[in-house]
Amino acid sequence: MGAVIAGLFAAVSTLIVLSVAGLAIGFSKFQPGDTASSVLVGTGIWGAVSVLIAFVVGGGTAARTAAIHGRGNGALNGMMVWIVAVPLLVYTLLGGIGSVLNAVTSTASTAVQAVAPAVVPGIQAGATTVAVVPGADATMQAAGTQLAPTVQAAATAVSNIPAADVKNVTNNVASASLGVLLWLGLGLLAAVGGGTLGARSEDMVVNSTTVDRRS
Repeated sequence: MGAVIAGLFAAVSTLIVLSVAGLAIGFSKFQPGDTASSVLVGTGIWGAVSVLIAFVVGGGTAARTAAIHGRGNGALNGMMVWIVAVPLLVYTLLGGIGSVLNAVTSTASTAVQAVAPAVVPGIQAGATTVAVVPGADATMQAAGTQLAPTVQAAATAVSNIPAADVKNVTNNVASASLGVLLWLGLGLLAAVGGGTLGARSEDMVVNSTTVDRRS
């Protein structure tokens, strides 16, 4: 387990270094005429390559520091690094998205609190008027009757969404899912490959043991 933890920290450290280097290079090469799409594509490619390199380094580190030699055990240690790293990366990503959502929610809450002092008295006055006016039930029914066409129109608009648009959305979701699945598969192959390359062979273990005994 210690070898897997060492490989995990090696992978995370490598990913951090490559990500910071990518940001530095990307911003230094940015030109005023560059479009946002080109920047996003370059960032995505660099991020994918960085993750693969990090998995190779992590798998190799785990295999090299493991007590058990052999390429099979090295590949297994590399796979374990991938198994531990993927949930950690997902948790970090979701944490970042959660922070953004919290910031948006906080901003909206602040705006509501700023508007509430001017809106709430009017709502309370309207509620009081409805309560004391005879036939309030009839008034509410009339309001419901007026809102019914609007609700019906909204439902009709949703039901009339072209099938082509729905198909485009489902295709985009499917493509994104396949992309993530491909990225996970390549990461697994990188970690296993790094573990296989970094594994100590039996000859290396015997030679190191002989050197230790002589010393």
